[in-house]
Amino acid sequence: MKKLLILFIFIIPMLAEAQSPLGRHDVFGISAGYKHLNIERGNFDVAFLEFDLYVYSTQFEYTAKIEYGKDYLSYEPLGALGVILMAFMFNGAGKDMSTTTGERFLIILLGTSSAKIPIYIADGRIELCPQWNMLKITRLYNDDFQLNASVGASLKVYLNKSLYLSPMWEYSFGYKKESPFTGHAYGMSLGFYF
Repeated sequence: MKKLLILFIFIIPMLAEAQSPLGRHDVFGISAGYKHLNIERGNFDVAFLEFDLYVYSTQFEYTAKIEYGKDYLSYEPLGALGVILMAFMFNGAGKDMSTTTGERFLIILLGTSSAKIPIYIADGRIELCPQWNMLKITRLYNDDFQLNASVGASLKVYLNKSLYLSPMWEYSFGYKKESPFTGHAYGMSLGFYF
């Protein structure tokens, strides 16, 4: 693991020369996809809808996702709130917003609870995106909603300047010792930036 981390640290500066096809401005995107989860309580086939806000000044992509399948529902209410507030803070309306340092910190904290870091490859035509969702609320079967999280990565392959295809992999876990959410998922999405 240490060797992989060291290799990752040395590769990032070489990839930094490439740029996103989105250019040097903030953009909003939406993607829809499918993933297969293999977790402690069973296997689930899930459709998802994801909303993204790429902020050029931070080089982060803030996300909010809702996932639905038979006996499975998961969403990120704080991530969604973070995406909306980040849009106001960093886009046109946000420049007129009068916020204190504490409020800005809270907005950034909400936004980064569910985010991606795009790493550009092949002049930005491909992006490797480490990602995390730390405040998901999920229900399995008819159980109560529980807090859980996931970390993973996606690979965006741009078909043109706005449209991309993205395979993904993630590791899910819960915050309780014996969580039913522990396991892996893989899937694919199709997305578009406006």
